[in-house]
Amino acid sequence: AQAVIPAMKAQKSGSIVNISTLATRKPMPGEGGYAMAKAALNQLTRQLAIELSGTGIRVNTALMGWMDGVPLDSFFASQGEAGKAFRKQRESEVPVGHIPPDKDCAKAVYFLLSDYASEITGAALDVNGGDWVAP
Repeated sequence: AQAVIPAMKAQKSGSIVNISTLATRKPMPGEGGYAMAKAALNQLTRQLAIELSGTGIRVNTALMGWMDGVPLDSFFASQGEAGKAFRKQRESEVPVGHIPPDKDCAKAVYFLLSDYASEITGAALDVNGGDWVAP
């Protein structure tokens, strides 16, 4: 943000999207430090939205959850048969019925960057298949 804000101010427009995590809404054992750091990022988003009001710069956050792609595939594969069972369990726990593909999660970021989100600033968009509402 520090690097791009001067140029965005000069052009009187811009969009910053911070990438945060589901862990700030749905605490998980062992993720305390990570979740707290990302919670600070969520607050930074809100603070910058206020600090930059009137400049034409929007600041939002995407709260990512589990994302299906090469890294997650590798993780599950490294667990053998247990990994297959764990994947199936996780998929059943996500309200959309599957782990969201990383390419589809990226589309939400593109949306926040685009003119379609021209009236959105200071927001946190859950991009996690509804996993944040699941018990």
